[in-house]
Amino acid sequence: MKKCYHICLSAGKELLCRTEEDYIYCFNALALAIKETDSELLADSVMSTHIHYCVITSEPLALARRHKYKYTRHFNNKYPRKGSLMEQDPFIIELEGMHHILTAICYVLRNPLHHGVSPTPFGYRHCSASSIFV
Repeated sequence: MKKCYHICLSAGKELLCRTEEDYIYCFNALALAIKETDSELLADSVMSTHIHYCVITSEPLALARRHKYKYTRHFNNKYPRKGSLMEQDPFIIELEGMHHILTAICYVLRNPLHHGVSPTPFGYRHCSASSIFV
């Protein structure tokens, strides 16, 4: 049964995205994982050290693992390195009720503002805020 989740993948102290190409590849890896798990993306924010997204899925852990695997393969190939890129266990919380879901979506969309990389959520290119509020 599909439910709504907030998922966060963190690179710990490492940079997850170093270039514009990395941000784009990271989002594309997420899009493929969404499709492969028959999930629905509600909101996302790809930051340099972590990624937040709200999704509707029946497989939150499988979705996060697929995303992590796809992006890690790209990253390890591009920057000659081996091993896992992100923390082993993603943060996954089930969102229950309209207020909980809206609060999580607002948190994800405001993440660039929270981390001081943009004065508004709309000024950050790697967040779905501009796509949602056109």
